[in-house]
Amino acid sequence: DNLLGVAGVWTLKKCRHCASLYLNPRPHQDDIIKIYQNYFQNQNQKLRNISKLPKESFIAKLRVAAKKAFLALTKGYTRGVTRWDYFLGYFFYGFLLWQREILFAAVMFLPARYGGRLLDVGCGGGAFLKNIKQYGWVAEGIDIDARSVEIAVKEGLSVNVGTITGQQYAPDYFDAITLRHVIEH
Repeated sequence: DNLLGVAGVWTLKKCRHCASLYLNPRPHQDDIIKIYQNYFQNQNQKLRNISKLPKESFIAKLRVAAKKAFLALTKGYTRGVTRWDYFLGYFFYGFLLWQREILFAAVMFLPARYGGRLLDVGCGGGAFLKNIKQYGWVAEGIDIDARSVEIAVKEGLSVNVGTITGQQYAPDYFDAITLRHVIEH
């Protein structure tokens, strides 16, 4: 894949047991690190500060309130949800159903667990960590790309460089572990 700076040819294979897709042949660890040096998300994360949000319009505030109520009604994320949010949630519930996968992905389909410990493997610059912390999770991450970890740390997030096998976590330390765009590599 010369586009990302690593010579080679890979195809996607589908696991017969779990139906997950993965690259074949599996890239060597050193090649994966090279890929992420030029990865477009890494470059984009340098250009934006994920903690600074633009001013929200009234419509945007309505969407946020409806999203909060939807997640409260479906996944138990009730902290900080007002009666107004619930009203909007009930009102827009039918309209939000077509977006439920997107809304559930915001919390990685996890039910609420305030104070629950979460590890995001392959966390990149930490955008998901920053988001999930808003929902009451105590979140930390690991990533193989040092530049992405640097971005996350500058955002005040707890993130380490490395792989999950290189960490020294105690058994049952986390209540949830998330991986996005990791297994296929």
